[in-house]
Amino acid sequence: MTHKPAKQRASFEHFLRSVLKVERAVTLTAAQWVMVRVCFDGIDPVDLSEADQAIALELFGPVERVPPEARHVLALLKGARVGGTWLCSLCVLYLSLICDLNGLAPGEVGFGIICCPDMRLAGQAFRYVAGAIDTTPSIAALVVSKQSDSVTLRRPDGHLITIECLPASRGGAATRGRTLFAALLDELSFFRDADSGQVNDTEVYRSVVVRVLPGGKVLAVSTAWLESGLLFELVQKNHGHPTTALACIAPTLTMRDDARIRTIVEDERQRDQANAEREFDCKPWGGGSSQSIDSRAVAACSDRGRPLVVNRPRLTNGTMCVDLGFVANSSAASVVFEPENRTRRYVLGETVELKPGAEPLKPSVVCETFAQMARRHDCWQVVADIHYAETLREHLAKYRLGMAFLPAGGLERENVFTLARNVITEGRISLPDNPRLIKQLCEVTSRPKPGGGYTIAMPQKRDGSHGDVAASAIGAIWAIEYALTVPRRPTIDWDSLPDFS
Repeated sequence: MTHKPAKQRASFEHFLRSVLKVERAVTLTAAQWVMVRVCFDGIDPVDLSEADQAIALELFGPVERVPPEARHVLALLKGARVGGTWLCSLCVLYLSLICDLNGLAPGEVGFGIICCPDMRLAGQAFRYVAGAIDTTPSIAALVVSKQSDSVTLRRPDGHLITIECLPASRGGAATRGRTLFAALLDELSFFRDADSGQVNDTEVYRSVVVRVLPGGKVLAVSTAWLESGLLFELVQKNHGHPTTALACIAPTLTMRDDARIRTIVEDERQRDQANAEREFDCKPWGGGSSQSIDSRAVAACSDRGRPLVVNRPRLTNGTMCVDLGFVANSSAASVVFEPENRTRRYVLGETVELKPGAEPLKPSVVCETFAQMARRHDCWQVVADIHYAETLREHLAKYRLGMAFLPAGGLERENVFTLARNVITEGRISLPDNPRLIKQLCEVTSRPKPGGGYTIAMPQKRDGSHGDVAASAIGAIWAIEYALTVPRRPTIDWDSLPDFS
């Protein structure tokens, strides 16, 4: 069957095959070509070959023909590694060359924008555009100017066009004031204003959709996140019955089923089933709280029969983290040892918890207990969060112990938990068979937030604990893992320190 675009113009498929000659470097799959024909070239699923119709049914639902009014917006919910950003970026370049710009005022420039949660991601999409221009002499000859985040071309018809990267800013401010032939909103589910932290996917979308010329496109693209947000709503409303957009759900293994991709997907399923479903199967999370660290992974790291206290092995480093509380919450400290080489597991050597009774804990007693623990394990500094920082610093200074802080702020705290969770999930640490520690680790919950990220929580217990043992262990795991990438301080001379006994 001969594939013809809806309009009499050079098709995107022709542009990829004959102009960019992409197949010299990349072999597109049958599903990727179906996406090209239906999403970008205006071919209706009913006009595809029988084999391609079966693929289209998976991607678009039971759609035979797409109404013309739905074609100006593509809502693409994609799995990781499907080539979605690459194809959409090349489509922006394609539209820059063929879109009808006769409606522009004299001297007006037509714009194609690449808008992402941050400029780093936008830069990746722009590099696809820049690379295609650089390797295609007929297009490279049209370049008027080129920067690291923008390029301007003069088309053979005399029109100037600019493709540029823009941030997802508050109220869509950065994306206003331009006449557009294309707008790529990549990773739309994670749009968040950098200054205010507010989710702004709807505002950015509204700022561009009314500025796109006839024949142009808004490409709303993202991997899955929550069962909310603009892209989720566009897909829910239009998948199987397009009205305001053409909705495409493109799981990874539908789009690419080679051995390498299957291995990547299956490895992630073994590591984190929920994350694999989101990243590869296009299944967004419901937004409720869920267990942050898999209890099976925690159990696998718990070495039954090993001592609760393990002294520092020779030629290894130890990191100590404390979580302080004096009135309502416990104070806890954990020490984790680094393996002699990266092929071995970390060892959680000791965890100490001090609970407040009828009277609050005394900071001096807590800090001296933890200082003695640091000496036993040859730790030269104590890592803690900023809570009670000055109290801790004052007491540690007497013992010539250094102090370092865990990252502060929501996103940074998420990163601490994520890194420690990955170490546990991958089985890279030996945990003592300590029921209280194990229980608290399994009680850590995470709730995904709109625009990306998580809220991490530990249940408050009646006995005065607030996940304090788990918090100190997580902090120590983060510190020892992070320290692998920073220079080591020389081993401290303990003979020069005061006697703690």
